[in-house]
Amino acid sequence: MGFSSRASLNDGLLRGTNSLNLLRLCLASLVIVGHAPLQTLGTLENHNVVLQRIGSIGEVAVSLFFVISGYLILASANRSRLRDYIVSRVLRIYPGYWGSMLFVAFVAAPLTLLLDPTHSSWKFTDSLSHLVHSWNLFGPGFQWNVGLTPQSIPIPMVWNGPLWTLRYELVMYVLLMPFAYVAVLRNHQKAVITGAWVAAMALTGLDQFTPFVFPVFENFPWLLAYFLSGSMMYVWGDRIPVHRPLSISLFVVAFVVYFFFPVSLKVILVPLFAMGILCLGVVLRSRFAQKRDLSYGMYIYGWPIQQLLLIAGFGVWGITANAIATLALSFVFAFLSWTVIEKPALSLKRTLRKSSVTTS
Repeated sequence: MGFSSRASLNDGLLRGTNSLNLLRLCLASLVIVGHAPLQTLGTLENHNVVLQRIGSIGEVAVSLFFVISGYLILASANRSRLRDYIVSRVLRIYPGYWGSMLFVAFVAAPLTLLLDPTHSSWKFTDSLSHLVHSWNLFGPGFQWNVGLTPQSIPIPMVWNGPLWTLRYELVMYVLLMPFAYVAVLRNHQKAVITGAWVAAMALTGLDQFTPFVFPVFENFPWLLAYFLSGSMMYVWGDRIPVHRPLSISLFVVAFVVYFFFPVSLKVILVPLFAMGILCLGVVLRSRFAQKRDLSYGMYIYGWPIQQLLLIAGFGVWGITANAIATLALSFVFAFLSWTVIEKPALSLKRTLRKSSVTTS
């Protein structure tokens, strides 16, 4: 189905060809670009505002990831049985994550002995300990490091910083389940999702207190608001028209507000970014990455690859060179991750679904 100026959001995203995979790949790349100044310099506090804004662009990209997830995951839940929904979510997150964890534990960490033998210390048992404590993302002893690696870089002892968002992603999957599988809530899904989004927006006002009261929930109100904004776009999507100029304008306005206006206006960005990114998924007509979702691999390999490059001394070439090299290498690893791990894992959904039908 081609794009029509009269098409609704759901027509374009669910019943037509969309560019959400391409957008997610761009967002994952922005996360890498946003992390480059921080990983190269260690802190941005004493640097100019432009560099600080570039450093924070990863925050915007992660928020938009959650918008797209909120839309697609509710759509998936509405057409799946509960068992299939849980299996799908587990297969989407964990196999790829385990692949990146093995890369960090048995490739990146040992490589530090060659790249920086003076400061590095690694043992095979360090990698085993990393796997045992970090395999499920939620363990109380979760290890960001592998033994005493990484060292001699601006942000030591952290191999894969962005993994904290995967925890929130999994929590969102669980929170969304009642809206799709509890009959009374599903029967009034528009009202319930809209009410939940309004409540989440109200909670963003408490975000400044959550690090002190509930440290584990730091950033949760904002990510929940963005996630539910995507879900709200889904439930109202048949009534939301998509216009190319308006879609692009919304996105541009949101970025202008983010970069040039006070942080107090941040709350208005949630609906602007949500509408903008999802409508862009309709109006951008590109077949690139349609059949391969490389965004997850880019996201989970970007940080450890940047750390390795910095250990190898690549930081002397500056932030831009480090970011470009990381993007190129991460794309290769993302392709391998999708081809060897993620795509085969996702194909298990069909196998398990057939097995369930056969045994029932």
